[in-house]
Amino acid sequence: MQRLVPVSERTLARRLLVLVGGGHLLAQFVLFSARRAPSWDEAIYLSQIAPGARALAFAPSRARGITLLVAPVLVAICGVIWGIDGVWSSMYAIVIVLVNFALAAALVATTARISLGLMMGAVLFGYLIRLGLIFLAVFVVRDADWISLPALGATIIVTHLGLLLWELKFVAISLAHPGLKPARP
Repeated sequence: MQRLVPVSERTLARRLLVLVGGGHLLAQFVLFSARRAPSWDEAIYLSQIAPGARALAFAPSRARGITLLVAPVLVAICGVIWGIDGVWSSMYAIVIVLVNFALAAALVATTARISLGLMMGAVLFGYLIRLGLIFLAVFVVRDADWISLPALGATIIVTHLGLLLWELKFVAISLAHPGLKPARP
């Protein structure tokens, strides 16, 4: 059962969230120069969206940085909507999704070196096992005081779909060019 959070706690949570976000923004302005060159990951992301720019080579394994860019925004949105319980639930959901993708990558990387048939079986049955692990991770905390099930569910869904859609931009769904899309001329 969802417990009602007093208005004073929600107000305090929102103020703390704004304070932490403002502190982070201030630290960015103080510690980093606006004239510094972009890092490798930033250059990759910028080249993908800048009109007229030549797209740099992209490795899907480097997309994990997107999570670090999007996670604070998602946590903040959940905090505004569902209060401090939304913040904790969103952070827990992000960890669940990252572990899920790490397990998927480890399964594919390990089994691909052995045989194609084993990799296909590992992908299929690994998916079912990982779904079970996600269910178990949610089931274990469903009655916890700090959990907001709507925030947890929304974050799991949005994060999974967001990361998959982001990676889909860089993967060719074609037998002519399997794997990564060929570079633009």
